[in-house]
Amino acid sequence: PYLQAVAAGDASTETLENLKAAGIENMKIATRQYAKRQIAWIRNKTLPECKTTLKKRQQAQAFVLDATDLAQWNTDVRDRGIQLAKSFICGGELPSAKLLSARAAALLADVKDPGSMLAWKKHHCRVCSTDEVQVWLNGEDEYRQHMRSRRHRRNELCERKSRQAEQAADSARV
Repeated sequence: PYLQAVAAGDASTETLENLKAAGIENMKIATRQYAKRQIAWIRNKTLPECKTTLKKRQQAQAFVLDATDLAQWNTDVRDRGIQLAKSFICGGELPSAKLLSARAAALLADVKDPGSMLAWKKHHCRVCSTDEVQVWLNGEDEYRQHMRSRRHRRNELCERKSRQAEQAADSARV
């Protein structure tokens, strides 16, 4: 709305300032929401996969650098990131990822070990699958969650009613 009002050129300075402030606030909200989705992805997908490599010869390790304070960007993110990269490249000792910051410790605290995503068993739900759409689920957690979902229960009920109707029709014919 702000850019449209500027392009139109007929809005007052006060209206433009209000539109600009609202736009900035909306952008901040969207950025925070996006950051939360990124953190959820990292916590639920990337970190468990890194954890499965800890028993192997080649270990993957994730580091969290706290970028919340822009004034501290150079020391908290840039310099620390360069230091970690140099240690990794030279084969040096890497610090514990949880000790880098309080935010890192919080994010890395409760990472479950579901086993490698590559080893997850794929489940097929015949109840929810149709000729057009096949429902495949990855891993036990996703399968259990799907089995409890409203969509699955509704499809199961419809299938049960359909079977009962077919049985009633068959018994009526006999």
